[in-house]
Amino acid sequence: MRYIANMKTNLRAFLLLTILGLMWSFSFIIARFVTTHGVSPVGYSFLHTLGAAILMLIALWMFKEKLPCSGKHLSFYFFCGLIGVALPNTNKYFAAQHLPAGLLGVIINSSPLWTYALALSFKSENFSWKRFGGILCGVAGILSLILEKTHIGPYAASELPWILASLLSPCCFALTAIYIAKQAKGMSPLALICGMLIAATLMLTPLTFGTHNFYFPHQLNLVNGAIFLEIILASLGYIILFKLLHLAGPVYFSLVDGIIVITAPLLGALFFSEPLSYWMLASVVLILSAIALVTPWQRSH
Repeated sequence: MRYIANMKTNLRAFLLLTILGLMWSFSFIIARFVTTHGVSPVGYSFLHTLGAAILMLIALWMFKEKLPCSGKHLSFYFFCGLIGVALPNTNKYFAAQHLPAGLLGVIINSSPLWTYALALSFKSENFSWKRFGGILCGVAGILSLILEKTHIGPYAASELPWILASLLSPCCFALTAIYIAKQAKGMSPLALICGMLIAATLMLTPLTFGTHNFYFPHQLNLVNGAIFLEIILASLGYIILFKLLHLAGPVYFSLVDGIIVITAPLLGALFFSEPLSYWMLASVVLILSAIALVTPWQRSH
């Protein structure tokens, strides 16, 4: 009976992981579509964050949880809201205007590599040749993308600065992961996510209105439908994340990056006819290998 129960739990975790990976892969498709059809990256970032924050507040109420608001909690929310939501997402949406969705998905989801690299620099992880080899694989994967953009004509070469700029996002996500691991002990993941989104919305408000980039989806069309779809997917994604962490733990959850690295280029090819070159394939293989090497499997439960 215990074996059957474990099988059911593992299957449930696998299904949640796959669904989450596909949902987050679609976010790159939606971001590319929205930001190339008249919505500014800042306006989209604000609307996406505000909508997700509202839905997560509703989820918090439905699960009968409270949002702690002590000074310690508020500083936590605002740090994570800035480094984990507002800055990396806005940067990602700027890059989405200039980079293929599949390419951007591969770059953004290289964050586990930078998590280990930053953890080493902060001396919160021990050195391991295997995991260091993973970092080198990841760097080689990013370099293969850069080499592609320097060998295929002037249009492709113009994407190179955006590849480099987009690397800021996975570094921010990695820094946030390390900060959460150190500071979030005893905190509800649902409350943490909700607090981060509210803080990020508050920080994006002056930027959005100060630069006149507020966008109000006042009519029914494909662009506005895509925005609302992404808000719903993002909110559902946070809830699935919450369930997945409870079911299988953070080590298993890290596999979602591997799913996105594979599916984002395929979805980019399907929706935008983005080419799947040998360089892209090499990059995907290298980054997948890197994620496998840097993930601390011995800690899985």
